[in-house]
Amino acid sequence: MRPAEFDFVRAANVAEALGYLQYGSPIAGGQSLLRDMRQRQLSPRRLVDISHIDELDYINMDGDVLVVGATTKLAAIAASPLVKDKCDALHQAAGFIGDVQIRNRGTAAGNICGTWSPAGWSVDIGVVLAASKGEVVVRSVSGERRIDGAEFVAAEKSPIEVSELITELRFGAADKSAYVRLSRRTADASIGSAAAFVTRKSGRLELGLALGQVHRRIVRATAVEAAVASHGIDDLATDLALAELARTVSPPDTAHANSEYRRSILPVIAKRAIRAAL
Repeated sequence: MRPAEFDFVRAANVAEALGYLQYGSPIAGGQSLLRDMRQRQLSPRRLVDISHIDELDYINMDGDVLVVGATTKLAAIAASPLVKDKCDALHQAAGFIGDVQIRNRGTAAGNICGTWSPAGWSVDIGVVLAASKGEVVVRSVSGERRIDGAEFVAAEKSPIEVSELITELRFGAADKSAYVRLSRRTADASIGSAAAFVTRKSGRLELGLALGQVHRRIVRATAVEAAVASHGIDDLATDLALAELARTVSPPDTAHANSEYRRSILPVIAKRAIRAAL
């Protein structure tokens, strides 16, 4: 099916893009967006190309926080020594997404926005963002605001206003991190995934844990985080917290795996991610 008629403009900078967004939708890699447009599940009046805005393409540090520009390619994230050193979970997640062609076109912000795609999920970067206790920075003509990363990816609909543009993702700091993803084949859709961030402070373990594809939204496992911090990964309290989480989630049924299977693997991939980070 062909998409409905639309206008196309290319923004030279963020200010210009914000002006265009009053009547359009941003596009960078466009993989989820164009698919949904072809299926007539989305019909924006105008597409605003932001892929050539250099000020949105970067990877750097702000203190101990890893900052990734909105249009930074997934391939660049997967190849970055800085990302591997400071946020190994993000390095691993970016390398899992699709194939080489997809990673060369897909962007950091586009991946987390694919969470609301009518045709499916793109959760890898979002799982890492939630586990790291990170933030999403958005800008409009009236200013800038930050959205908690876990709240952003857990929202039932996009928390971004029509006139707003994601400018960067901020990943929280940790001593170590890891990302675990289960799928039939490397480039297939995820059956379940987990990201863990661990930091030791004064003999106490601090954990950030999030899971994807085991619920209709990305889940930040706060009860499991508390159990591991207080009792350790192999304690009964941690097993009970994982079992309770598996009981309360609502996994989807897809061609790749049914809800019962996704529920059963939740404790397994969560522990694998935590152990890998430790």
